[in-house]
Amino acid sequence: MISIFSAIALSSLATFVLLCFFAIYQFSVKGDVSFYVMLFALIFLFVSFYGAVGFTYTKLKEAGNIIKII
Repeated sequence: MISIFSAIALSSLATFVLLCFFAIYQFSVKGDVSFYVMLFALIFLFVSFYGAVGFTYTKLKEAGNIIKII
């Protein structure tokens, strides 16, 4: 379960960074950034936050189970 959340977070964050670079390129060439580029960048940013929160929750849940066992 942890690997799923970490894969979601890392791949979405990488896509967000690539979209940011594309937005900078698009702004430098055209002087304008497409609405869809900004929309997809925000979507991938929120998905990466979801993956990071899920990863953290899963790790804390496992740590709680280990503490209960001890």
